[in-house]
Amino acid sequence: MPIVRKLQAIGGSRALIIPRAFLDQLGLDNNSEVEVSLEGDHIVIVPHRPTKAARVKLATKAKG
Repeated sequence: MPIVRKLQAIGGSRALIIPRAFLDQLGLDNNSEVEVSLEGDHIVIVPHRPTKAARVKLATKAKG
């Protein structure tokens, strides 16, 4: 069920506070990355889930 939220001004941008229950359900925390896109007149926000190949590349890079 949709909920109504107000956008909050932060500098020249706007912020949307996402309910804790939504974050918990998606396994997101303060450092999680999300992908934001426009689909028609909808703002779509989804968790960023790197592909396995991208995770392997990052792990290899981190090991040096």
